[in-house]
Amino acid sequence: FSSILRIPAYDGSEEEPDYWARYGQRLYRYSVERHRRDAEAQAGSPEAPRGDDASLRDGIPLAVLEDFLARRTRNFLANQSHLDSLAMGRLASLAFCQDDTGPFGLNVQEAERLAELIRVRRLGGQAHVQTGADEVAVTLAARWFARQRGEAPRVWVGYSHPCGGEAMALFDGVPVARVVAQRIAACGAVAAEDPAQADLWWWVHAPADRMGDHCKPLKARTEADQAERLLAGLEDARRMGKPCALADVAYANGADPALATALLARFSDLRWLYGYGAWNTPGNALGSSLGMAVLRWLAERAGTFRAQEFHKALFVRFADDWLYQAEVRYRVRQAGDLDEARLDAWMADGLALLKPRFGLE
Repeated sequence: FSSILRIPAYDGSEEEPDYWARYGQRLYRYSVERHRRDAEAQAGSPEAPRGDDASLRDGIPLAVLEDFLARRTRNFLANQSHLDSLAMGRLASLAFCQDDTGPFGLNVQEAERLAELIRVRRLGGQAHVQTGADEVAVTLAARWFARQRGEAPRVWVGYSHPCGGEAMALFDGVPVARVVAQRIAACGAVAAEDPAQADLWWWVHAPADRMGDHCKPLKARTEADQAERLLAGLEDARRMGKPCALADVAYANGADPALATALLARFSDLRWLYGYGAWNTPGNALGSSLGMAVLRWLAERAGTFRAQEFHKALFVRFADDWLYQAEVRYRVRQAGDLDEARLDAWMADGLALLKPRFGLE
């Protein structure tokens, strides 16, 4: 797999070139407006903006813009070369990943160009473009093992809200349902219309309307009965003996506290879950939860499943995605100066709730 170089929409150079501290937001706006201008011009719109890049620079020094574009060119040429390797048989499959993206941007434009190259070169059975990057190693591991086993698990998707698939996925720039479909394909699985015929059930907690973000903070628009609908679906899966995973994407950057509270109140044991994810971007949470589920399903069929190790992995997901990201991290940020003893104290009650649910000490 290979990443399409991201374009974060903030001023900060912790993970970017030094100039991002001053010009990050302006470079993001430049990227969006240049893609929008190019798209309108290609569509032949009479209202398409005219002018060269200088009109979009917004005070960005020419040297900064040239370096920014040179990095993008180098990244795109590298990704083109990976398609050559795929076509020559050096690779069996290839995923291009977009992290922290929206509807417009040079990264989106490059993703469209790569998707077109995949189509023209007839590599669609081996290569794909997806949003999200952090989870891709898990999804490709699931895909590889599925191929080794000659399996393609059938996955039925249930939403906690009937319109949940239509919600726009923050940082993915597309509706949740599209990210869901991408992850099913990325894991080497296939979508199942009939829940009775599915090998895996995958419940997705998505907002009724607007997705929240714990790092803003921006509250999600959810409805009171969504948690109950999802919990009832999980209980149906257990009663029918269906392997079941859960992805919580009502919020970016952490779990929905209301759902997590209800889940922990309803179930004293969570070892039956095949996967869980509620971290960072929707694509990260969806991909990791389904990747875990497919890997567990395959391992059980192969007789190689190591239950205790898997329960540790589930425990870490809950401790990070719910307890830390959605509950404790806000207190850490408010405190400013963090010491380890204080963090341990803030995590202690939640860890005490989680450990017995996974049979861990």
